[in-house]
This record gives sequence, C-alpha cells and structure tokens, in this order.
Amino acid sequence: MFADNEVGKTITALVTYGRLISTLSGKDNIASLVDPVLDIPQGKLDVISKIAETRSYEINSASELFTHGDFWPGNIMVSLRKGSEGGMPRLEKLYVLDWEVARAGLRGLDIGQFCAEMRLLQRFYPSRHEEVSMIMRSFLSAYKGPGGSKFDEALARVTVAHVGAHLVAWTPRIRWGDREETRETVSEGVELLVGGAEGTRAWLEDSLVGKLLL
Repeated sequence: MFADNEVGKTITALVTYGRLISTLSGKDNIASLVDPVLDIPQGKLDVISKIAETRSYEINSASELFTHGDFWPGNIMVSLRKGSEGGMPRLEKLYVLDWEVARAGLRGLDIGQFCAEMRLLQRFYPSRHEEVSMIMRSFLSAYKGPGGSKFDEALARVTVAHVGAHLVAWTPRIRWGDREETRETVSEGVELLVGGAEGTRAWLEDSLVGKLLL
C-alpha cells in the first residue's frame, strides 16, 4: 500500500531537493537571501546540484524500506506521567502522527529531518541547547541500536546531507530568526550538504550525526 504512494515521493523530492539551487541562487527571491545572494562558490553549487539530482531519483525509485516521510517534532506527541512530589514527569507513551506521506523511501531522510529540526532549535533557542543536544544524541543512539552493525557510512552521508538540505530549503521560508541568523543557518546547510557528499569519515564522525557511526 505504501510503496504506491507516488504523491508522497513527488512532494518530498520537490519541496526540499527541487528547491535547493533556486533558493541559493536567489531565483526564489526569498527576502533574507537576496540583496545580496549568498556568496557560495560554484564548485559547491555543483556538488549540491548533483546531490539534488541523485536524491530526487533515489526518492522516486525507492521500493524496499518503509518510512514516515515527515518525521519532525511537530508530528510527535507525548503522554507524561506525573512524578513524585517535586520530581520530574516521566514519559508514559509516545505517539507519531500524520502518516499521509508515508511511503517506501530512504531511512536517512526520516533521521535527517528530525535532526534538522533539532539543529534549528539549537540555533534559534540557545537556552535549550543542552536539552536538545541530549534528545538528538539519544535518538541517534537508539536508532543505531546495540552494536550498530547495520548502519554504515552511506547512511550517515544521506542523513547529514538531508539535514543540510532541510536547513537550506526550509529555514528561510519559515520565520525562525532575523535575516543574519537565517543566512548563517542556510550557509551551515550548504556545508552539511557538501560534507555529506565529500567529507572524510573523520568529518562524518565529528558531525551532528556522528552517533550513527560511533
């Protein structure tokens, strides 16, 4: 049933990877990214263009793995149990919502979207940096599982590049902060995209998705 969700595949490829170059080039005329446009070397734009082409193809041709397709904190609800007097509440249940674009897909995109939203919280709500970092580390460690033998460098590259793609395509379209903060975040997204494609194993291990490898 989910393998046939072609609309879900098309939407994912279009709204993120289909807008990377037009976002960065100024073609989409996003206020925070023009006058002037970001100074991104052509070599990096070429790498990103290739990623966009490759990932779009992979999204549309995926057939084996079940993915949620829109896995971010806004689609997660938690039920908390009151702790003892003066104590912290404890997690009782966790619910994942909004399955309309669930499909056969790439697991790195689900992981990457969640991590991208965590990174945005780190950048724009610095007072919550410690808690958000703990959530992301726990999520990646739990996803990797004991031993982690089935997770590899290829997964980490897809994941970290998707974090970058999300920062580029979505940050300037949803008001998180001021113009300069937005430009800095999009620039970080560029570096994550390029690092996902060309970074060394050591770079990946030191990246925000390094827990998938360590």
